[in-house]
Amino acid sequence: MSNQIFISYSHGESSEVQPVIRWLRDNGFNIWFDESIRAGESWREELAIAINESTMVLFFMSEKSVSSEHCRKEIAYALDAATPILSVVLEPVDLAPGLKLALSDVQAIRANELTDQEFHDTLFSTVTRFISEHGDRTDVSHRPVTVTRSLGAHGEKSQPKSAIQPVVAVLPFANQSSDPEQVFFSDGISEEILNGLSKQKGLRTIARMSTWMLRDQNLDAREIGERLGATYLLEGSVRKAGNRVRVSAQLIETSTGNTTWSEQFQRDLVDIFDVQDDITEEILSALKLQFEPLSVSIQTTPQAYEAHLSALKAYNALDFDTAKKHAEKAIELDPSYVQPYSFVAGMNLLKVFFWFSSLKQELPTIIYFNKLALSLDKNHTVANIVRLQLEFYVEKNCESVIKDSLALLRQNPGDLDIANAILPMLISLQRYEETIDLLDQVSMLDPLSPMFQRLRAETLSMAGKYDEAKIALDQTARLGMPDPMQYGYMAFMKGDLPFLEEQLPLLNNALGEDHLYTLISQARAL
Repeated sequence: MSNQIFISYSHGESSEVQPVIRWLRDNGFNIWFDESIRAGESWREELAIAINESTMVLFFMSEKSVSSEHCRKEIAYALDAATPILSVVLEPVDLAPGLKLALSDVQAIRANELTDQEFHDTLFSTVTRFISEHGDRTDVSHRPVTVTRSLGAHGEKSQPKSAIQPVVAVLPFANQSSDPEQVFFSDGISEEILNGLSKQKGLRTIARMSTWMLRDQNLDAREIGERLGATYLLEGSVRKAGNRVRVSAQLIETSTGNTTWSEQFQRDLVDIFDVQDDITEEILSALKLQFEPLSVSIQTTPQAYEAHLSALKAYNALDFDTAKKHAEKAIELDPSYVQPYSFVAGMNLLKVFFWFSSLKQELPTIIYFNKLALSLDKNHTVANIVRLQLEFYVEKNCESVIKDSLALLRQNPGDLDIANAILPMLISLQRYEETIDLLDQVSMLDPLSPMFQRLRAETLSMAGKYDEAKIALDQTARLGMPDPMQYGYMAFMKGDLPFLEEQLPLLNNALGEDHLYTLISQARAL
């Protein structure tokens, strides 16, 4: 450790904090923040160790961070460890009495009142002074201060590059085929490239939902990078004509807008999977990262692949019957193609979780298709997720499944499907603190997803933290998914009848008066 700075912040503010972290690192500061996904006791222990080894804590203060139990514990631990704290005020906040007392003597930089240049100058000088004053503590006194900001020949401030983990956002590839209906094919190419990149070490990827939300918003690379916390964007286009396909792709550095790598591939349709692997390998080469071939690459016929993409398209439109027909068509075309088997099993399980299907009715289909998927590929991620969910919810092997699921997540830290499976398991066991810890981490991979804020609100409501739940629900609404179901649930848990009754007409409009959840909410009000 060399005069390490511990970053404490709410992951709901990632789009504001991540650029500051990159700026600090570019200026030579040694930064520690929670870049990887972990959960449970080991995660909290690592936080404590990081604070103990840090010269100072930089606390980004906002409504979300001061209401976050996670952040409050970090600040309390830092105070107990006598680690100096510097606050950066992102927005005016009303502090709870305990936090107000704890931070009363802590210096603060009011970023919300400064220009970018004033903020950067103030931050640099203040952090440098903190390290100069506190960097000679017993655990770091023998190490030199490493903070530097050199001047160019004409006195300009230069920003030396530092080795930080690249964060890549894969934007949906544009469909340049003559048939506009082929957009599902170009989307499928984008998603397979994202899946390949997410499994590579030394790289973090932004999840599909967040990048897809920026489709057609006409934002430049810098704006997208700031909103997603991404250092690079991958964008491209797909043109399919007969049995030939042309894929163009380029990797853009978000801080400059410069193209780091670009290439065009023209192949027969049967070679489309090789194109996806080639793009992944060349991106990693451009980022100076080692390419690690996947243990089982996708190999099937173009016809089966297109049938599987059609199944995904129907599923995203919530047309489950059509989705199953397309998946069965893919299986008919290629019985050895694992994806459609795991797709049918996973889709039917999600119907039980989210669309009130009968588990008794769906269970035979889930078990049948999932066993076939595992027989084709025992390491298939989705098939193993379904297997673990069945062991948890049907066989009730709860603790062993949690352990195995967390191990699977550590092996695949960029796979949100695994995290999505673990989160409701933790909630059902009333392990709310671990749930929030995991939500904090996965939110970095999917910063614009309202789903995680919705799940955060549900968890906080169950834990009796209604004010924090309200903040999370308001964030869900700002992300484009106002959720009267969760507002109603929070009001019910809190015992706030007037607020619950306010949600009933909203539920009628959103879901219909005969929808099961509308009727449940009416029953709760009664």
